[in-house]
Amino acid sequence: MKFVTTDSKVKCIRENAGQELHIAEFDIDVNQVAPHVAAVLSSAEINELEEWLAARDTLQTHLATRPNEKNIIGILPELMYQATQAVNELGYIDQQVRKDLLKRASELTAVLNGIRVVDEKRPAQINRVGKTETLKEKLDMLKKQL
Repeated sequence: MKFVTTDSKVKCIRENAGQELHIAEFDIDVNQVAPHVAAVLSSAEINELEEWLAARDTLQTHLATRPNEKNIIGILPELMYQATQAVNELGYIDQQVRKDLLKRASELTAVLNGIRVVDEKRPAQINRVGKTETLKEKLDMLKKQL
């Protein structure tokens, strides 16, 4: 079972033999298993969803307590990866955008070379949400902070 967030919904998707089947969806602001969702999930899937919701709540709480700068830096590596993939997929880039990207990359490299590095801990339960969903939550939190 996997759970995917959209702008306003959480979709419950059952995976079976390489096939994905949309089972149910519910409002993204709901923090417990909705009755109409529980009616179509197995007890194991309900437990999985409850764990996912708890992990998502932990993630949201963690992100809300972090300064905006930490959320931006936390998102940046994945955004850079996605940008790299997009440029590769397109095979071209606007001249001004390329110039701006090279400038910002150079500035970031200079700052990274001169900055102190520390290891920060984050709640282990956050990993349960999944990398893509974590990124979505980080972006949503960043939008709210901006």
